[in-house]
Amino acid sequence: MAPAAALLLAMAAASPAAAARSLDEAKTAYGRGDYATAYRGFQRLAEQGDAPAQFNLGVLYDRGLGVPRDYAEAARWYRRAAE
Repeated sequence: MAPAAALLLAMAAASPAAAARSLDEAKTAYGRGDYATAYRGFQRLAEQGDAPAQFNLGVLYDRGLGVPRDYAEAARWYRRAAE
């Protein structure tokens, strides 16, 4: 296997694990009330299409935690998570 192909394969395999760690870190921040850190973690993953992060971002907007309460934005993220 060519070195470049091996590197791409390794990166692809590591991505789900890295995303899971990032999601766990964002959830931990949420649990300790650090909503700004949770928002940044969820936002980054949500933009990449991570459904649990999209849902959790919706929760932040729905409850106004770390962001201004915005029901339309919450609904947008809930919808994206459901799709």
